[in-house]
Parts: sequence; structure tokens; C-alpha cells
Amino acid sequence: MLTIGLGFRRGVTAAQIEAAIRAALETLSFNAGSGALSAPMLALQAIPIDAVRLGGAASSAPLRRCIGHVATLDVKSEEPGIVAFCTAQQIDLKGFSREVLAGLPGPSPASAIVQKRFGLSGVCESAALAGMPQGTLLLGKTSLQGVSVAIAGTLA
Repeated sequence: MLTIGLGFRRGVTAAQIEAAIRAALETLSFNAGSGALSAPMLALQAIPIDAVRLGGAASSAPLRRCIGHVATLDVKSEEPGIVAFCTAQQIDLKGFSREVLAGLPGPSPASAIVQKRFGLSGVCESAALAGMPQGTLLLGKTSLQGVSVAIAGTLA
């Protein structure tokens, strides 16, 4: 199972969050299917990512088939869009404090907006790693429509 780390602008909808997550999973699946697989990508062969591909009937497949939970900054975990998304998909939502996220690797370069507002270099990558302490970052920050997504998973 994967952990999805999210950072997002205030007011994003559940549909925007879902679209960004599906796009990130599609990127991860595409990378895993390329000729040059890294060690983290090899681990994805056991995860049913094909079920969440964009487009066609598969785009309505339940994301809970490959996502263990969604992680974000605790103050963002009460935003209506993320709550609605996690409720609709039946995926657990975990919020982590600034202190926890600050102790984990974040993006390089840091986000000036996130740094100013929350005192962090970023949210999604640190949140993904916080949500899966024994995991590895499989996909770094990707962004779509005001939603930033990172994906962590285990190599077992």
C-alpha cells in the first residue's frame, strides 16, 4: 500500500485532489513501466496501480485498492476538500504537526509560500514520509490545479 502526501491551496475541491492523485499515480505507473526501473519502482509491481489509470472506466476505480492513507499537515487535514475526498474514497486521513514534518526531508528548492505560511520547506514529501516511517519516497512532488502530491511506499 502507498501513502499519499498532500499539500494544497485553501479551497481546493475533492475532485481537484482526486485528479492530482490519479495523475501522480499515473506518473508513478508510467515510470514503473519504463525500461529503466529503479529499486523503488520494482516494488510497485505488487500494487494494483493499473486499476487507477486515468481515462475510461478505470478512472472510477476505488483508490483505496492501492492507497493505505493520505497524509498532510494537521492544520490542512480539516479542509472540506480533503475530508470529502477521503470520506468518498474510504481512505484514512492523517494530519502531522509542523514539528514532525520539519524533521523530515522536504523539497529542494523549498516553497517560499509554504515557508512563509507554515515555516516548512514543503508539505507533501514530508507528509508522505511521515505517513510511512519505514517507507521510501517513490515519487517526489508533482502538482496539478493547486494540489501537490508525493508518494511513499515500502520496498518489501
